Amino acid sequence: MAYLRPLDRQRAQALMQQEGLDGIVLIQPESITYGAGARPGSAADWRQAGAAFLIVPADAEEPITAIIGDFYVEEFRAASGIDDIMTFPVWVDLIDIAKIPAGHLIERLSAARPPEQVRARPATFNRKQTFALLADALARCGLSTARLGTEHAFLPLSDAANFIEACPNVRWSDASRLVSRLRMIKSTEEIDRLKLAAQSAEAGTTAAIARIRPGCTADDLFAVFRIAAAQRAAELGHDGSVLANGAITIGPGATGKGRPAQKGDVIRLDLGCVIDGYTSDCARTAVLGRPSADQRAIYDALRNALIRLSTPPPWDPFTRGA
Repeated sequence: MAYLRPLDRQRAQALMQQEGLDGIVLIQPESITYGAGARPGSAADWRQAGAAFLIVPADAEEPITAIIGDFYVEEFRAASGIDDIMTFPVWVDLIDIAKIPAGHLIERLSAARPPEQVRARPATFNRKQTFALLADALARCGLSTARLGTEHAFLPLSDAANFIEACPNVRWSDASRLVSRLRMIKSTEEIDRLKLAAQSAEAGTTAAIARIRPGCTADDLFAVFRIAAAQRAAELGHDGSVLANGAITIGPGATGKGRPAQKGDVIRLDLGCVIDGYTSDCARTAVLGRPSADQRAIYDALRNALIRLSTPPPWDPFTRGA
């Protein structure tokens, strides 16, 4: 899958200067993908600090450094264009024997990886090892005594001490808000993904509502939504995957899938699509058959409120985020 690399290094430099930071260390998988334009690999799916790092110096002219599991490094390098990458072993092993065509399999494997190059594989990844690599990378980049920010909003409490132990001379601070501010302003390419996700979800939701009938279930309607959303994305030129998410609830219960639809039931559709990591979210409410007076009154009140909200007062300016 092709990912964007929307990180604006000049804006990042300006925000870090405002915060008095010499750099930031991204640890949340989504932030690393945002900064590098490549996924950090399955180790990051454990959502623990140490599974991957992206070091972004405040000086926009300085290169970004990545610390990534060895199984993912070539794909990460190709997608991100980052040259400075340090690796550590993860649980998945790979030996390339394509250049050793002759001989028995064991001999070819041994030739491709001599015994002295064999290293133990962890169950997931070795946190002490990855934090030691972080310390080495910061020292090599001249940041071992710097003031650095990382993502406390993501950082598990049990992992927080690792930053202090591995890099005792670094002055760590919370850069969660800074990272959010970076991601707040979307590039044209990001907006295109968001629009496509919204258009796909809208088409899927419209198709699902059209299929509401007595006896239909939430699973029936969600299947219609998923297929129609993917079809609409393809019609709009998207040739990648479309992840359908959300929930449909039928009947008087406020949670769960509810029962098969009956006349007079309220059907709540809270749905969205994810395209290249960018998510849409929309909600629709339908009634099977003629709505009751109470249902109509609630609908009218919400509709009038939304109409009022869609026309902000003229003295309420909208400004570009800092």
